[in-house]
Amino acid sequence: MGSKPNEIYELSKITKMAVYYSRNQIVFLIKIPLVIELELTLFKIIPIPHKFDSHHSVILKPEFQYVGITRNRKQFTTFTETQLLSCTETEIFIICPEFQPVQHESVRQPCEVSLFKNPDELPSNCEAGIIVITKNIYHKLKYANTWIYTTTSDTLTITCQGEQEPYIVKLQNQGLINLKQECRAYANDIVLNPTREVKSKYYINFIPKLGIGSLTLKIPQLDAITIPKYTQKHDLLKLDNVHELAHSLSDIQSMIDQEIDRQSGNAEDTKYYMTYVLLGLILFLLIILVILYVIYRYTDVLKRTNTRRTISIGEPINRSKFYTQQMYETMNRDNPQSYELQKPIIQSKVNEDKNVIKENIMQGNEVTSTSKVNTGVKLPSIING
Repeated sequence: MGSKPNEIYELSKITKMAVYYSRNQIVFLIKIPLVIELELTLFKIIPIPHKFDSHHSVILKPEFQYVGITRNRKQFTTFTETQLLSCTETEIFIICPEFQPVQHESVRQPCEVSLFKNPDELPSNCEAGIIVITKNIYHKLKYANTWIYTTTSDTLTITCQGEQEPYIVKLQNQGLINLKQECRAYANDIVLNPTREVKSKYYINFIPKLGIGSLTLKIPQLDAITIPKYTQKHDLLKLDNVHELAHSLSDIQSMIDQEIDRQSGNAEDTKYYMTYVLLGLILFLLIILVILYVIYRYTDVLKRTNTRRTISIGEPINRSKFYTQQMYETMNRDNPQSYELQKPIIQSKVNEDKNVIKENIMQGNEVTSTSKVNTGVKLPSIING
């Protein structure tokens, strides 16, 4: 490569050159990227819906947007739309940084790589989805006047320069349409306009030969459910994002099970059961709150009762001291000779009687068992000392 004039021009597209002047010399710096000898063919993955009944279509859900694979299908790598922006494209090749390492075929390889070997059945590592398409889709390939179509039923009217009569073509299901540059096709919704076709052997298409019979057998009773239709935000010219709106087989199976439960009444029973469980939890929480409130009130009342008892026990002691002090002052004021300051202020009735009896004996007077002593002071009937 690089010996032919056209190849030299293509080589200049990937070459970076810098020039500077130093010591009376002009220096040219030419940077040419180093590449590995492994040559890969870059494919864009476009999933195509396959109609298998009057309402539903099955579509694969790819993991990567682009795959680079060798001719013998033994080695591959993957790319995204953003990563391809860093690649340098020429008329005969594309040079890309190695974003992902080159991998060898294995049982864990992506579904897209497995399809390049035209398997008889859908590989186990492929994820499929179900979608309802109500509009016709025409997806134009980038480097050719070719459209991939998927439709329930459509009619194309093709007119070409130099031809007096148009061609009428009936379309159904999915397929490819090739138009010459001087022709134009009119469908019910759109017009297909060819552009200048890039005639190059480097742009090829690969359509794996894969049947969907084994796939549809995994989805029984599909008529029992209603799948949302693919109608909103719909681009009639693109198939790139159709698979993103498809429902996976696991989702479809779950929808079928829910519909069966609803028809058999199990769904209602489950709904009532959950309602009873929720009400039971609410009632249990209310009982716990009531118990906590009763405990709180009981503790509060108990504290108040203990406080009142403490106050009741202390009050008579203070009152007796008050009466004692008042009585002592009164007795000393009326009869200062009868009591000494150092003796107890309050004596019991028994002690008073003994003192009176003792004084009478000393004076030689007769004493009866009941002697009445008048101290001249009126005391409270009950005094706690």
